[in-house]
Amino acid sequence: MDGKGLRHDRQWMLIDEHHRFVSQREIPLMALLQVCLQDSHWKVMDPKSDNHLLLPMDPQHGSTKQVTIWDDEVTAFTYSTEANSFFSEILGRPLELVFFGADSQRRVDPRFNTAEHQTRFSDGYPVLVLGTASLTHLNTLLPEPISYNRFRPNVVIHTEIAHIEDHWLRLQHEDFTFELVKPCARCVVTTIDQKTAQKSPEPLKTLSSYRKFEQKINFGMNALVDIQQPQASICIGQELRAVER
Repeated sequence: MDGKGLRHDRQWMLIDEHHRFVSQREIPLMALLQVCLQDSHWKVMDPKSDNHLLLPMDPQHGSTKQVTIWDDEVTAFTYSTEANSFFSEILGRPLELVFFGADSQRRVDPRFNTAEHQTRFSDGYPVLVLGTASLTHLNTLLPEPISYNRFRPNVVIHTEIAHIEDHWLRLQHEDFTFELVKPCARCVVTTIDQKTAQKSPEPLKTLSSYRKFEQKINFGMNALVDIQQPQASICIGQELRAVER
């Protein structure tokens, strides 16, 4: 882990012919792409066949191009025509795979970032924190329970009180600190079943009844990363100390 987030997380991205990022918002079928680790490569599997693509975890830098994520312009590195063809065929439109190299830079929104923190290809922040009690409570209100994968958190904290993470200023470990700076406004990706790629009104319909603030539906907290030790790492079962606002 470094100041831009977890290693390899949000480091790869698909872009369209205008060099703008694409996500499940436009292509829900992306939910069905499965990735696993095989030796020193990512193995990406075609959900409709036995075809797969092997991508090096630490690729050699190719040529660069300017890509757009929301309002940000970022220098990204290109992959291969093989990778581009693989994703374009599966998802049914021209796409290109790019990655965030060691020299790439993307500053977090300065309104919530006085120390000039960086992120990669995330929506806007290096880490998304979610407490287990928040999802447990939501699932008691839904017609059918849903999984954490609807919300794509990097860090899930065991909690006893729903939305207690709203009140945390930071989460501390001797090697690193997560600074919780902003509630995460949720979008239509949360309504896509990650096993079928089918859309439904939930969970946004239910969340809007009790988690809507200033026209935004909030669920989870965006966080910055401060590293105290160069070899900082995070693992399942690790204890973090919460500091309230």
